[in-house]
Amino acid sequence: MENICTAQILLCSPPARHHLLSINSLLAHVGIIPTFWMERDGQLKKGLVLPEMKEALTLLQNWYKDGLIDHDFPIMEDKQKNEKITNSLVGLFEGDVYYTEKGSNPTALALSNVNPGAEVVMLEAPLGPDGKWGYQEVNAVSAAPFRSLSAHAQDPKKLFQFLDWMANDDGGFNLVLYGIEDKDFTYDRASNTIDQITPYADLYKRGYSNPIRMIYITDRRYAKPPVREAIEIVNQHLIVNELWNTLPAENDYPDLETKLWKEYFVKIVTGVWPVDKYDVFIQKYYQQGGAEIEKQANELWKELKN
Repeated sequence: MENICTAQILLCSPPARHHLLSINSLLAHVGIIPTFWMERDGQLKKGLVLPEMKEALTLLQNWYKDGLIDHDFPIMEDKQKNEKITNSLVGLFEGDVYYTEKGSNPTALALSNVNPGAEVVMLEAPLGPDGKWGYQEVNAVSAAPFRSLSAHAQDPKKLFQFLDWMANDDGGFNLVLYGIEDKDFTYDRASNTIDQITPYADLYKRGYSNPIRMIYITDRRYAKPPVREAIEIVNQHLIVNELWNTLPAENDYPDLETKLWKEYFVKIVTGVWPVDKYDVFIQKYYQQGGAEIEKQANELWKELKN
């Protein structure tokens, strides 16, 4: 097999916890992320209701008609996506930085096994006609799991002493996370890189590797050079979400993004509906709760700014 993938873009349905199809780096070329709050003329609006979204839908629909977008994307699960990547059936897909290093991602490893000369690289975000580009920023707070402590704990000070020890390089951070040095991992201090020797499953059995995630710290020493390079590429320009807070109205109208928007997005991109049908989506979005969501967002945003 040659080290060439077909020039096809893979848009895929990510796990249910995500609201939208995994296409944000493409949409950022018009300067928006659909689920982000974007500031326009002193007001916040969701990216999916901005005029630029219609421009992006027009482009995606044309790409779909030209065969540049995988036609299975509306129903594709992770397993199918990974199989297409492994078998070099796509040339471009949206994924995290760990795809760039086979030891850090099972799909990248499977691709390497099938095609030893294959290479996955992180590209700079596409540059739009108006010079807009970027990757979406990540909400670091929501990405980390929350832990609570009982109000009836007999000696909470000891627990916090233990957590401090776990989170400290001079304490137990390496031991808890990676095991015993030179047995379970090696640490190259010159390059500030950690290489894991013992599989995590085996570490879990011995009580290492922070199995219950009492602490949540991203350790870049574990990232191999390709992953670090990918991180630098992503961080060149980030599209910012102006408001991360969850609003009461979003809980009252949970289907606007997960069902209504997804339906219109898929049917417009695949050509079932014309791009002008997007105008109907805008009307329904505001009529079915979007107006209240936007109102609450702006009230909270202004309150937080003061």
